[in-house]
Amino acid sequence: MQTAEASPSSSAPAGSVGDLLGEHHRDIEAACLEIMSAALADDPRDLVLRWRAVERRLLDHMAAEEQVLLPAYQQAEPENAQDLRDEHAVLRDHAYEIGISIQLHAISCARLQQFVDELRAHTRREQASLYRWTEQHGGAAELQRLVASAE
Repeated sequence: MQTAEASPSSSAPAGSVGDLLGEHHRDIEAACLEIMSAALADDPRDLVLRWRAVERRLLDHMAAEEQVLLPAYQQAEPENAQDLRDEHAVLRDHAYEIGISIQLHAISCARLQQFVDELRAHTRREQASLYRWTEQHGGAAELQRLVASAE
């Protein structure tokens, strides 16, 4: 089992969009890794409760990005913005599938690790595109709205 690795944010200044939203991503990844440990402990109720919390945080995070950051980014980079929206849709589908597998007691650590890897790849793409663009185009107000809506 792998441990959570830090998402790359060295190119973004402290307190930047990349730092703050990257922290959200790392929290979600860490919670997924904890779920792997819970799956090994064979406590189905705890696993379901943990997954619900992770799923809610993930869905809230993506919804906030879609409502606050992506509309302006869509105007400047329509293709990249659509790619991120499409990735969000895939992540939502995979989160739903994992939730069902957890409820059916059929989840594997390998599947959870694959999901964490998908989240990490998505985080890297957002940091290289959406977060960087938002920083460069005065995204402080958008960031404040996003962080407030994701909490």
